[in-house]
Amino acid sequence: MLRLNYHPRLKFPANEATPEGKMSCRRMWGWLPHGRIYLGGTPILFGMAADGLQALERMEKAVMEINHDNRWDQRLFFEPDTGKERWGRFYMTAPATWYVYQALLGYRWDQPAGWLSLVPNLPDSLLPFAGPLFLPDFWAWLTISRDRTRVSLKVIKRFGGSPVIRKLSVRRQPGNLVIMTDNRVVPAQATASRQEGIEACYTCAPIDLGNISTITLEFG
Repeated sequence: MLRLNYHPRLKFPANEATPEGKMSCRRMWGWLPHGRIYLGGTPILFGMAADGLQALERMEKAVMEINHDNRWDQRLFFEPDTGKERWGRFYMTAPATWYVYQALLGYRWDQPAGWLSLVPNLPDSLLPFAGPLFLPDFWAWLTISRDRTRVSLKVIKRFGGSPVIRKLSVRRQPGNLVIMTDNRVVPAQATASRQEGIEACYTCAPIDLGNISTITLEFG
């Protein structure tokens, strides 16, 4: 997708491209919210964080340097070859950009199963990391150490009940994982599910987010 839909000659990604990485027709626009997800978020999700962030930076330059526009007031259409704005202000798909942030931090929340996944795809240049985590049931402040061996989640706000975590997926690291809530060790064991590749899954004693403020995951 990056090689064809966002060829180096293009100022902005094209929704459709030829096998040569060219625009298929003059009126083939680039859609900003969609381009951010498919050409920024997708590479990040599949372990190509540097490529995804570079694509996002190129789109940002089209907005700010070519058009001198407001990044918080997104248009929909851009010309891929010139990068010039075409149509659509305050467009309805603008919030889709948040999926790029989700891909970067690698989080998923399966509420019925009580399964929280925290498998960050952050490049070394963004470590150590500290920033917000937004989920439908709760908000939290996430910190990740430079060597990725320590992840901390501080609950900021809960919505409509008390979520309970029963499983945790994390990025695989050498050593044993210790799970703690407010400095108390939580019994846990590795499970066979999701043990391939970069991700490891652990079943743990129930963690009621209504009764604790901080979860710490540390390999050692």
